[in-house]
Amino acid sequence: MTPDEFDELLAAYALDAIDDDDRPAVDERLASDPEARQRLAQLEEAVMLAAHELGPPDHVWDRLAAAVFPGQPRVPHPRLLVNRANTRRPGRRILAGLAAAACIAALGTGIVLASTAGPPNPSLTAAAQAAQGAPGARLADLRATDGTVAASAVVLPNGSGYLTSQLSGLATGRTFQLWALTTNGAVSLGVLGPHPQVVAFTLVGGARRLVVTDEAAGGVTESHQVPTAVGDLPSA
Repeated sequence: MTPDEFDELLAAYALDAIDDDDRPAVDERLASDPEARQRLAQLEEAVMLAAHELGPPDHVWDRLAAAVFPGQPRVPHPRLLVNRANTRRPGRRILAGLAAAACIAALGTGIVLASTAGPPNPSLTAAAQAAQGAPGARLADLRATDGTVAASAVVLPNGSGYLTSQLSGLATGRTFQLWALTTNGAVSLGVLGPHPQVVAFTLVGGARRLVVTDEAAGGVTESHQVPTAVGDLPSA
């Protein structure tokens, strides 16, 4: 088995989309290979971020997958694959591998797997409140140009974060977008929708400042807007 073939199987394994005939070989390799176990853990983390109910909406996933695999057929959202019963349908392993690889690309580039606005989510609100008191949590108030607090954020040591918004709603066709300012410049943390309340995001890499901008619906890869709100994160 070549490394590429094994990665393909491991991606399917992480998505619970592996054939029964292939599973024993992967189990055997995982039992004896620490690097394979580490790779699986990365894949599973990425898949769970994307497949979780707080994962990216379909249009965000489609933009991410198109950027990672230009010219490929539409890569299904991991939520459509994860935790399904095993199947032998042709091409399923390939689709699983593409989806998992796109998840990994999202983690590596800092793209957020964030929830968009909608009806208040009690479990998400509770998670954000609990995170504020967690060991090592970093808190930041994001202030508008007039100095008022427009949103508050909490980031945990593992990079998971929550933003609680008091931002005024936007018109149709507009969205708020969250950014992290790093030593390498601004990194998009994803679109928040026009009426965000509490959203979850993942911060990859070091960042000392969070910024919210007002953008066209769907978001942008590089903003030229004056920030709507800005907040500094304390050092880890």
